[in-house]
Amino acid sequence: MEAKRALGASAATTSLEQRVRASGLFDPDVYLELHPDIPRHSAEAWRHFLRHGLEERRAFTSPLVVARLLAQMDDAIRAERHCLTRLAEGAAADGDVAECAAPLRRRGVKIGVFCSSLGNFFMREIADLLAWGLQAEGIDAVQRDENANRDERFDLRIFVAPHEFFWLGKGRNWTEIAAAPGSVLYNVEQPQTQWFCRAFPLLLEAPLVLDINLQSAMILRRAGCNVVHFMPGHLPSARYAQPRLDISDIPLAKGYAFARRPYDWQARNRLDERPIDILFIGTRAPRRDKALLRLQELTDRHRFVCVYRSSSEPITEQSVAAAEQSWVLAQRAKIVLNVHRDWIGYFE
Repeated sequence: MEAKRALGASAATTSLEQRVRASGLFDPDVYLELHPDIPRHSAEAWRHFLRHGLEERRAFTSPLVVARLLAQMDDAIRAERHCLTRLAEGAAADGDVAECAAPLRRRGVKIGVFCSSLGNFFMREIADLLAWGLQAEGIDAVQRDENANRDERFDLRIFVAPHEFFWLGKGRNWTEIAAAPGSVLYNVEQPQTQWFCRAFPLLLEAPLVLDINLQSAMILRRAGCNVVHFMPGHLPSARYAQPRLDISDIPLAKGYAFARRPYDWQARNRLDERPIDILFIGTRAPRRDKALLRLQELTDRHRFVCVYRSSSEPITEQSVAAAEQSWVLAQRAKIVLNVHRDWIGYFE
């Protein structure tokens, strides 16, 4: 019996190693550099990661490793993007988009959309769009956080930002549910980060993974994950899309005449009438500071509004109010500028 158990454990470790190697994410030299407590040779790096590091959710990759991997995958990524675009255009032309949810409606499926109450406020916005989109299709969907009753019955549980949900506060108590039937993990983190590494062992075991980024989805597919690329679509009924006529109470806009003028982007959506030429909203990072400094000549000639946000602001009434300020300013901007926090692109 003991021999059978040992053989089973060995086979599981071999399978896990094959999946990690196939992903292309693990680099033994990076792992050793990040964790000086491990003996300094490649074989030991692999052994430690498979036996301890993965479970401990240690970081194991780097931006350079991921950049090389994406370069190797470039042809496959282009082909996948082309295929997905053709499928989406064909479904839209045939009028099939609205019927995708029909099987779930007929079965009366109940879906819980889970998001950490201690995580970054913009994860809540993703969870909102996901839940509201399901509800708009007539599906019974409700939002929950880590304080919810674990015995509440759902046909599907979707965990938004698993790197936060299963890591922060009481979310650690939900870890065993990540691999349970009916669990869906919605990854929204870039693969080169330490936060992605925290979620990676859970993504490997999840019945289904959604990924907001196509490239990340394809990397996880290499690792044997059952993964689908999914980006929440535009939802006209979402409160983020609703016009806010008066923004005179927003401190950043005070002093501008346009803040006191009623503006309804849905009633008259003319780009040349939007009062803000360029808008940037994001956390402060060295790469962003350099990029904005290089754009100074351009921004000096136009009305440029820059809003810096905290990178770790939890979900509070204040953060929700600040997020609302961001989207009502975006409704008034000709260009909303995106500058990545590091040199690897995301969503391109």
